[in-house]
Amino acid sequence: MRVGLIGLGAMGMPTMHNLLAAGHELVVYDLNPVAVATAVAAGASAAQSPADAAAKAAVILTFVPNDAVLRELTLGERGILATAPPGCVHVSCSTVHPDLCRELAALHAKKGGGFVGAPVFARADGMARREASFTIGGEERHVQVP
Repeated sequence: MRVGLIGLGAMGMPTMHNLLAAGHELVVYDLNPVAVATAVAAGASAAQSPADAAAKAAVILTFVPNDAVLRELTLGERGILATAPPGCVHVSCSTVHPDLCRELAALHAKKGGGFVGAPVFARADGMARREASFTIGGEERHVQVP
């Protein structure tokens, strides 16, 4: 599966390694060029923007620090919704306000996609060991694992 991963910080980086180990095609975006270079060296492809990461992805995972960043990378001029294909599901693994999640879910639905709120409960070392827990909220068809 082609996955776009945005946010290569403490939680995104071990997620990137886990996704590559599972055989997924991964396109990554982060403001930190060192993090992107690390991901590329591990086998991911680099995106030039959130829109670039979303352009051909089946799933977009975001690991960002707050509501403002999630809103901008989703709705901005070069944001996810600018290019996300119909059927693409955006999974936000950040702890953000439920109102923002409802707003983004409605906007993704208008474009033929989906949104899932999935804040993660783990430290980075737990994520690396695949011991994280997620609280998942979204339409049932978007949270089913193929």
